[in-house]
Amino acid sequence: MTEGLNCGSGPWYCPGWMNIDRYAEDADWSGDVRKMPKTWRSKFERVYMGHFLEHIPFDEIPTLFKEIFRVCKHGAEVVVVGPAMDKGLETGQPDWLLKQMGKSSDEDLLAMPGAGNAWEATTELTLEAMRLGGLTGVEEIDIDSRVYPEWPNRNAHRWQVAAHGFGNKGGGKS
Repeated sequence: MTEGLNCGSGPWYCPGWMNIDRYAEDADWSGDVRKMPKTWRSKFERVYMGHFLEHIPFDEIPTLFKEIFRVCKHGAEVVVVGPAMDKGLETGQPDWLLKQMGKSSDEDLLAMPGAGNAWEATTELTLEAMRLGGLTGVEEIDIDSRVYPEWPNRNAHRWQVAAHGFGNKGGGKS
């Protein structure tokens, strides 16, 4: 049984994890993470969201995590890694990268749902999104503490935020 759920795996397939993505051709399951198979209940011990959460509109985050809690075991660790504008500015990143960290235009969001940033990613907003989703014990962690091969995170950059929390509502009904 797979113990980890890799949400929004993109081209970074991770062996030993259930890699799910709406667009990636080599994903184990392709579809909307907010509507995973009903047979997946209390299945996963860990969840990884690499450059994923910032693509979900803030008002849809509780729905996303309700589904994450349904497919996870009680107390599953959820790790979020993604861009953070504050860290990008602190580390002197180029303008093109800072622009990509910002909120995408409405036209871009409609053109390819889930591909653009629904909100400007910062450390504080990432932590707030995780709390809004109902995770407990949310805190920023060192980007190097959750890396490949134990976790799907293959690139630890100083302009990224890494945070974790715990889903204490695993296996619920949806």
